[in-house]
Amino acid sequence: MPVSLQAGRGKESVAWLGSGLSHFVQWRQLQHRAYTEESTRLAIAHWVVKRKLNSYLNICSELFPQRAGVAQQIAGSMELIPATKSIASLMGLEGSTAAFWYRELGRLLLPHWQFQGRNRRPPRDPVNALFSLGYTLALSAVRRQVNSSGLDPALGFLHEMAPARDALSLDLMEPLRANVDQFVLSLLDQILTPDDFTSIDNEGCRLRKETRSLFYSAWEVASQNWREQNPIPIGVAHPDGEPYQYSPASLNACCYQLIRDFRQELNEYVGKEN
Repeated sequence: MPVSLQAGRGKESVAWLGSGLSHFVQWRQLQHRAYTEESTRLAIAHWVVKRKLNSYLNICSELFPQRAGVAQQIAGSMELIPATKSIASLMGLEGSTAAFWYRELGRLLLPHWQFQGRNRRPPRDPVNALFSLGYTLALSAVRRQVNSSGLDPALGFLHEMAPARDALSLDLMEPLRANVDQFVLSLLDQILTPDDFTSIDNEGCRLRKETRSLFYSAWEVASQNWREQNPIPIGVAHPDGEPYQYSPASLNACCYQLIRDFRQELNEYVGKEN
C-alpha cells in the first residue's frame, strides 16, 4: 500500500513509499525517446497545459455562473497554446492564466480569508495552506499511478528535471488542480473557518492539529467522487456524436485514466505501438 509521509509543520520534503517502478521498461524507453525530440517534447507539454486549462473550463459554469468572461479568458489562452514555440513561452502562458484564475477565485471569497493570489513555501494565508495540502495529496495519487505504470517519474515534459523532483508526476498533476481548488472552496465557512489555522512567521499558515481531521475526512469523501477528466478537446463532440457526459470517479481512477491518455500521446508522437 503506497504511503505519503508529510512533516507535521511542513518543514521537510514529502516522502512517498511504494513498490517502485514496474517491469514495463518499454514505456520508459518511449518516454525518453519522446523527451529527446524537441518537437515531440513541446507537443506533449502542449497537451499537458491544454488538459489543465480544459479542467478550469469544466468548472467555470459552477464557480462563475454570472461571469462568462472568466471562461472566455481561459478559452482564449487555450487558443494561444499552439503558437508557443518553446517550453519557456508555454510556461509563461500557463503561469499568466493560472494567476488570472487565482485572482478570479479570490473574488469569490469573503475578506476574512485574506486571499490575494497564490503563494507557497510557506503559504501565508489559510486558503493557500489548503491549496498546498490538497495539491500534495493529489500529487501523491498521481505518483502512485506513474510508478505502477512503469513510467519514469523524474522525466517530465513541461516541468524541467531537477534533483528530488518528480517532474512527470508534476506534469500529470496539473489537470487535477482545478478539482482541488473547487474542493478547497467547498470547505470555506462550511467546514473550516479562519480560526482553524495558525500562522508563524517562519513556518507560514497551517491548519491547527485539532482540526486537520476535518480536512482529511472531507478529502476522503471528495477523492471517491472526483470529477472525471474529459479527454475530448473543447468544442469537439464525443466520438459517438453525443456531448461528453461526466460521471463520478475516484481520484485514483482519474489518475489511472490520465496515465492511459499520456501513454497514448507517447504512442502517437513517437509512432510506436505498445
